[in-house]
Amino acid sequence: MRIIRAFLISLGITVLIASIVLAQTWEFIFPTIVSDESATARTGLPVMLGYGGQSMIDSGKIDADGLNTNMQVGTNDIKYMMATTQVNIVLVSMSASAKVTADLYTNYAPAQTNFPIIVGDSGLVTIPDDANIELANDFDITIEGYFDTLASGLIVNKQQAFGILSSGDGEIAAYMQGDAWGQVAPQLAAENQIFAVEAFNGKLYGGTAPNGKLYEWNGTNLWVEVAPQLGAEITIQSMTVLNGKVYGGTAPNGKLYEWNGTNL
Repeated sequence: MRIIRAFLISLGITVLIASIVLAQTWEFIFPTIVSDESATARTGLPVMLGYGGQSMIDSGKIDADGLNTNMQVGTNDIKYMMATTQVNIVLVSMSASAKVTADLYTNYAPAQTNFPIIVGDSGLVTIPDDANIELANDFDITIEGYFDTLASGLIVNKQQAFGILSSGDGEIAAYMQGDAWGQVAPQLAAENQIFAVEAFNGKLYGGTAPNGKLYEWNGTNLWVEVAPQLGAEITIQSMTVLNGKVYGGTAPNGKLYEWNGTNL
């Protein structure tokens, strides 16, 4: 998406357009040409224009809240949001390889009462990855804004690095991501499924299928069998630790087993 700014100053005459309901007036028009280079037709396309409201506030063209503005494509109003360094708009439609002119009106009346929140494509505002936003060993992340913490979803996400999200229950959480999963133990014998994993006394245990065995990880690169299949139970589907002992829930007969700590 290429954006070409063309600032045109009106003749200094306040323009009055007759309307059945309201008289609309403005002082300046700032056209911006938005050009599509994706060769794909789009609808509801969010676009971040390369100029913002602060310079217009400083020059007296708009009020400090930016509400005495309007944005149109042709004669149709479109959704937009004024910000300090950018103007965010939503184009109703964009034909493949087409150009659309979005006109920002300043000192506009009647003024807006509020701005909608403009989200990015598919609900996200996305920027290309760059070496300048790679994280060091120690880093700080600062985010300013208003968030609906009763809605769940990502607020910020950098793939294979970190994320900040709203849990949907009134809390905001952060998490770190590693580069990839790495194998630390191969399949042992005929056991091709690990249904349950539990930590006990500083070691990691896994309940398997299709033969219902209990494995202990050696801490480096192998599983070690510490309990064989018991009876007709072919799967250890769940595990827990209680009062210093390991318990497993099995299938297909729904039994509860207690590990003796050595071999059964």
